Amino acid sequence: MSSDKAPTLKDIADRLGLSPMTVSRAYRNHPNVNPMTKKRVMAAVYEMGYSPNSSARQLVKHKGGSNASESRG
Repeated sequence: MSSDKAPTLKDIADRLGLSPMTVSRAYRNHPNVNPMTKKRVMAAVYEMGYSPNSSARQLVKHKGGSNASESRG
């Protein structure tokens, strides 16, 4: 990982040898993630300076809406 780009969940996953989904769930405090895994993820989040991308989060929240390019007829 280059020092000029913000770390991603994938970067954290690669560092810890976990899947990005596991890292995401641990970060969001999902109940089905092992507590030790959560601790490892949160330590890496802190060490690497991870911060969620608010633009990406908004895209995910609004996914599933209508697509303006769809034609109806």
